[in-house]
Parts: sequence; C-alpha cells; structure tokens
Amino acid sequence: MGGILCVTPKSAVVPSQTIELLTVVPTAESISRIGTVEVQMFDRTNNVGLAGIPINELSACFPIGGTIVPSATNLLWLYSKYNEFPDVGGWNGFLEEISAKMKYEITYIDCQPFINGPPSDLNTVYTALLCSVEKTQSLGQVTTFVTFDQPLYFKARDVLASRQGDPKHQNVVIRLGGFHLLMSYMGAIGFIMEGSGLAELFNTIYAEHSTQKVMTGHAYARAVRAYLLAHRALSELMFEEIDILPDCELEIEQLFYGKDRSDILTTCDKDCTKELTKQFKDRLQNLISLGPTAKLWGQYFQMVTLMINFITAERTGNWKLHLETVYQMLPYFHSSGHYLYAKCGQL
Repeated sequence: MGGILCVTPKSAVVPSQTIELLTVVPTAESISRIGTVEVQMFDRTNNVGLAGIPINELSACFPIGGTIVPSATNLLWLYSKYNEFPDVGGWNGFLEEISAKMKYEITYIDCQPFINGPPSDLNTVYTALLCSVEKTQSLGQVTTFVTFDQPLYFKARDVLASRQGDPKHQNVVIRLGGFHLLMSYMGAIGFIMEGSGLAELFNTIYAEHSTQKVMTGHAYARAVRAYLLAHRALSELMFEEIDILPDCELEIEQLFYGKDRSDILTTCDKDCTKELTKQFKDRLQNLISLGPTAKLWGQYFQMVTLMINFITAERTGNWKLHLETVYQMLPYFHSSGHYLYAKCGQL
C-alpha cells in the first residue's frame, strides 16, 4: 500500500536532516528498507468494531429539506449565461476569476514509504493509520485526516472503531475519497435518468459509446461537462419564466460589467440576489408540480446542483457543505442501487 502526504501550509514542513556525502556504497538491502514500512499487527481492543458506531437521525444533524437550488454564486453564473453577458467563462473559469483575490496556502505534497502488505488486510490499514498519526505529530499538528477509497474506508472505520480508547487514535478523522464517491453519484444520476432521453441528448455532443461511459459516471470529465450543460439548459428555460425587477436586474449587470468580479462572492446577502434566488426556487417548485415528466427533470436539476455543491466543497475545503451534500446524496445512492456508498456515506 502506498500513500500521499498533504500538509497545509507548505511552510509547516521543515527538512529534518541534511544529505551527507557517502563514503561507502550502500547495499541493495539497506536501500530497500528506506522506502518501506514494517507492517504492525492489528489487535482489537474490543470486539465491537463497526457495530459500536452510534447511528443518529441525520435529519436532526442536518435540518435540510425542500427544493435544492444553486448557491448564490452559481445562480448568478447561470443568470449571466442566460443573458449572454460578455467575457463570462465556463463554470470552472468563472469560479477561478471571482476567487482570484482570496487568500490561500500552498500545500506540500509528498509520496510516503510503501507498506509491504495487501491493501485490504486489516494489519496494513492499521499500519497506515499509525504512520499517519506519527507523521502528524512530527509536524506539530493535532488532527490527522486520512482519506481512503470506499473498500478500504470501510475497513479503516472498522479498525478505528475497534481501537476506541487508544490515545493514538483519538484525533483521527477518516474521510471517504471524494473522487470515486462523485463518480458513483454521477452513475446514480445516469441510472435514475435512464430512458428519459438524456442519453440521446448527450449523443449530440458525444459518441454513443462515450455517452454510455458518461451515464455510468466512469468518464468523469465528460460526465461533469455533460451534466453541467444540461443543467444550464434547464436553468435557461426557468429564467424565461422569471420576471426580475429592473433595479435588481441592473444591479446584477453591474456586478458582471465591473472590472472586479470578486465582489460576486459577497453578494449572498444582497436583496437582488435573494430576490433572484426566491423567484428561481418558486419557478423550480412550479415546474416540479406540472407532472411526472416535469418532476423528473426538476429532480435532475437538483441532483446536478448537488454535484456542483460537492465539487465546490471539495475544492474550497468546506467541511460543513461537504457533510450536508453527502447527506442529501444518500437517497439517490439508495434508489440507484449504489448501496456501498449509501452505507459508507452515513459513516
């Protein structure tokens, strides 16, 4: 098993030693020991494991309900595309532009020594957690964040739950890998929308075989682009039915025609943004009530909105938004048969 170390800020990592000039050529055996870690034996302190994790009512932790609408920033981007404001890039470029002046830290990234053991073995997972904790302590940090993909995430949670009371694991937080979780979620969207005509719509920009990969979520970049295009097309249909006050429309236009578009990040509390969000939400709710077909496409719009929120949370490190979005994804994992991610998402 291999691992990647990420430390923010980069300045927190100080070289621990200088490189000495060799006088004797080291043996191959000594070199091989440098890049590997000995496997530590995992011994359960209790036999409870995953069964000991308390299950709480998620709605009490995240009182979220009702219609899912885009955030103020994303809604303004959709509105700018509907009105064809000049020099407004795609979703990625737009977010880069408005966040260009935000403060940020550079992350130090490094490859970790290999653990010579099967990744699925509990001893290997336990060793990885111990190495992560030791590295965190050596850097003077308190909390250790360890990210695993779904199969190993399940085992890591089992290991951590079995070591309750161990001071070495008190400040360990295990995260479910966001990339494969999002791929599974996009596959869930494709499963739910099967037979709706969405695949035929995507065939206008992708080859048929590529569309199949998009609908299963395996072609990640193409799936994100395709879902965003359909999401934007639906938003334009709803904007056509919205009557915005002239003063509100003028204020939004000034945000995009100004030299500094970073002000868009601070417009969440402005009256014009609130009014636009309210009218858009009302229009989306009205669309859902028109019939089964309209309800399906309204649901698709909300599912893609969750996808956008999840990507935003991952890129900005917004832990609260991450948890809220995963919670809202759970029903779609269940309805599409993605039970492993549905179970892991609740952990």
